[in-house]
Amino acid sequence: MTRLLDHDLFDLAMGYQEWSMYTLEARILHLLIGKSPSNARYHSDLGVCLFLSGHIHPARKELKTAISLNPKFWPAYLSLGAVDVKEGKPQEAFKLYQYVVMHGDKNDPMVKMAREAKP
Repeated sequence: MTRLLDHDLFDLAMGYQEWSMYTLEARILHLLIGKSPSNARYHSDLGVCLFLSGHIHPARKELKTAISLNPKFWPAYLSLGAVDVKEGKPQEAFKLYQYVVMHGDKNDPMVKMAREAKP
């Protein structure tokens, strides 16, 4: 039996997200977070998974955890902005996007997305 490596598990989780199989995606991401609790990307992607499956408050918590673990992990800011927009808080989303623009590298694609975002 072949043992899956963390990057294989992560790729599988992203496939489940693409197929809208959020329960399976969340299980894998929880497993990965258990192995690497300080990995901002895992927390951010779990936040996106929870958001896409309609669990707004847990999504917000995971995205904030990702930001606290890595304050320059811009995808978490953009995703948290999407949560804010969904909750009717476009001004909060705008603040997040502006923070990314002000503190990120102007050549970073995430910074460009933040600059172009219209909450």
